[in-house]
Amino acid sequence: MVCAPVFDPDCLSAKIYNFIDNIFQSPIDFIPPEDHNQFSIQTVEDPKVEALRVYWSYIQGMLINLGEMTLERMHTMLNTFVQAPNKFEHSPEELREFLMLMVKQEKVEFRAGIFKLKS
Repeated sequence: MVCAPVFDPDCLSAKIYNFIDNIFQSPIDFIPPEDHNQFSIQTVEDPKVEALRVYWSYIQGMLINLGEMTLERMHTMLNTFVQAPNKFEHSPEELREFLMLMVKQEKVEFRAGIFKLKS
């Protein structure tokens, strides 16, 4: 049976059409209430930490080519090798916060003071 989605409310395709239409009108309603706070926390990051995303490809390259690294070694190498126009001028604490964000996003592993790419 073929039916028009607007005219026959009992038709399955009409119900699907209305369901999809409602999703796009208010997507936040479909996030479970206990996840609302988590959602807002994940979208608001420290601007200094977010500024380090520019260096993520450098960090990945170091971890791929050199393997596991300490925070101190990674910070020294970024200061030494990343020059203008994107010169690395961040503190070890800012780098640590960024790397811990990458751990949270499951891109990097951290054990006993050592960072490595998650495989």
